[in-house]
Amino acid sequence: MDFTLTEEQVAAASVASDIFGRVSASRVDAPPPPTGDDWFDRDTWRALADHNLLGLAIAGDVGGSDLGILEITSALIEQGKHLGRVPLAVTAAVGGPAIDIFADAERREAILPGVVEGRTIVSVALVEPQGYDPFTVTTTAHPTDDDGWRLDGEKVCVPFGQFADLILVPASTGQSSTGVFIVDPKTAGVTITELATTNGQPEASLKLDGVAVDAGGLLHGDDVLGWLIERATLAGCAVQLGVAEQALQMTAAYTSTREQFGKPIAMFQAVLLSAADAFLSVECIRSTLWQAAWLISVGRPVGNAVSVAKFYASEGGQRVTATAQQLHGGIGVDLDYPLHRYTLWSKYNELALGSGHVHLARIGAALAKQ
Repeated sequence: MDFTLTEEQVAAASVASDIFGRVSASRVDAPPPPTGDDWFDRDTWRALADHNLLGLAIAGDVGGSDLGILEITSALIEQGKHLGRVPLAVTAAVGGPAIDIFADAERREAILPGVVEGRTIVSVALVEPQGYDPFTVTTTAHPTDDDGWRLDGEKVCVPFGQFADLILVPASTGQSSTGVFIVDPKTAGVTITELATTNGQPEASLKLDGVAVDAGGLLHGDDVLGWLIERATLAGCAVQLGVAEQALQMTAAYTSTREQFGKPIAMFQAVLLSAADAFLSVECIRSTLWQAAWLISVGRPVGNAVSVAKFYASEGGQRVTATAQQLHGGIGVDLDYPLHRYTLWSKYNELALGSGHVHLARIGAALAKQ
């Protein structure tokens, strides 16, 4: 395997970095962001759409760039570095591509041009109140006489749920596999409630009470739910890599200029060793992320690769930001200094779709079956 970035991947990262750094109101030198409606950086979202970054992993016949997971991963890393307050992961890396691959032609043509142009936000509801395992689905879908479906149940932690124009909802159909349905939040029986999160990112609960979905609203394909979970988990790892990289870079800059006893504190052995450990954690996140993304991109069996990447993203990301705060001393926890925001984002990414220990247990269970 060759992890050298292609011209397209380098371009995606470069354009994303420029937009997040130049346009986004969430730059590292900005004040702590608000919560709720003001958290969504719509100026950056429009800029991403104008440069076609929302269509990186969407087919060209509906306006996308017809690229794939490696290119959108490159853009997500840049989002993490700049703490970009946009639904890039859930819409451009998961929801939009899922509709592209699994929806019928009519839905693709109706929905995806809006996704590419930034007019349509697609979210994915993978978590239920009972726990973090997205493979356990208690939301139900019952067939109706007109070949449609009626959905009942509750989802939580729906990314940008209060802003979503469409939400992909897994539900048990009583058959061998779980169905995934395209739900319009404006449909009768849908209740959206805003939730509080660690880093302020918009999330919502989604209650479904007899929600009607027509026959075309069911995505078709083998293990659509597994596809969604795999991509959503990997997207979170990509953002976490950007968060960890930037926190480490900030720490390197600070310790190189902060002096004690007449020399930079970066020269002290304890600081050197701590920084080296953080560097190793970043490299583990990077290697396992690209390994999983590459396997997906070439269509090879992924196995435990995504869970391995999530374990290192969760555990390593927290080690990096904790080390960064320790090496910054008192300023590391000062709310007027931006480092605390990277810690909050890292904690959010650590727990989303299962902590490192959850994925470690999944790896162990998979090995036991072998």
